[in-house]
Amino acid sequence: LIHYIIPKEGWLAPFLHRTDKSSELHAQLLDVDDHGRWGVQRKGTVLLCPCHFVCRAGLGESGARGRHLLDLETLERLRRMQGYLEELRRRSMPPQASPCNKQESRRDRRQTKDRSRQQRQRLEQVR
Repeated sequence: LIHYIIPKEGWLAPFLHRTDKSSELHAQLLDVDDHGRWGVQRKGTVLLCPCHFVCRAGLGESGARGRHLLDLETLERLRRMQGYLEELRRRSMPPQASPCNKQESRRDRRQTKDRSRQQRQRLEQVR
């Protein structure tokens, strides 16, 4: 939730630009569950700039027990972004070690040692 905005000096438009690194948005972060419900507010405020934002989050009608909801478009966008981040995380992780990978690794090390030994022998023959 944005508490207040301090636009950069000289900015008079009724909006902020995505590339703006000078305007200040003082906001409070919220936790959102898998169903788009939010309401548990984190303590304290954070200072952000417009360049920190990817998109706007729309709020829908209040749900059961007074809990607030993200609108459906925002919830779908949030899920897609989480999916993209998960995919990036998976790509950046090293492959899991399996017995096959370990066996190949041993064989590769052995072949590298053999090549090094052969190169040393050739160098000794040349001298």
